[in-house]
Amino acid sequence: AIDKEALINQLFGGVPQEGVWLLPWELGYDPSLKPAYPYDLEMAQQLMEEAGLAEGFDMPVYYATFPEWATDLADYLTSALQAININIELMGLSTFPEFMGTVAGMHKGEVEPAVVMFDFGWPGNPEPVINLTNGFYMEKGNTLYDNPEVYDLVNQALATLDDDARGELVSQAYVIINEDLPFVPICLEVATT
Repeated sequence: AIDKEALINQLFGGVPQEGVWLLPWELGYDPSLKPAYPYDLEMAQQLMEEAGLAEGFDMPVYYATFPEWATDLADYLTSALQAININIELMGLSTFPEFMGTVAGMHKGEVEPAVVMFDFGWPGNPEPVINLTNGFYMEKGNTLYDNPEVYDLVNQALATLDDDARGELVSQAYVIINEDLPFVPICLEVATT
């Protein structure tokens, strides 16, 4: 139900690209991985009906109100999901400690489970494992994704100095993540200098 191309054009001026986890120049990039969930409103409505949810449901969403475009993105996603009767309750978190504390609270069962909208990337970072540890490494405590196979690959990549070997480990991790699809990727970040 999310028209990612329209979102990229309207909110980000068409600059970032829809992609799969990494940019082509980043270590571990796998050109065989394709973006998930093409925009198809009819299919989204059909899937809601098949799930017995045609009348919709309410869904709390925590999101960081930083950077400056985050609230616009949250509003856009709220509107897109309303088209299939998913009613978003936005809960903005204004500081990084508040955001991370909320995620940690979900880990501990102290905060009701909810969807979390976040930006896990760090474009242009020379460390190829940083996006994996930020977005998909529960042992670091800042994600809700839980896959020990990915953790093992991340640990190996962190302990490996050879770029070719690290790239292969990063690529293997993203193949698993792309199959699990723990969240809906919207677009890839753009590194600026």
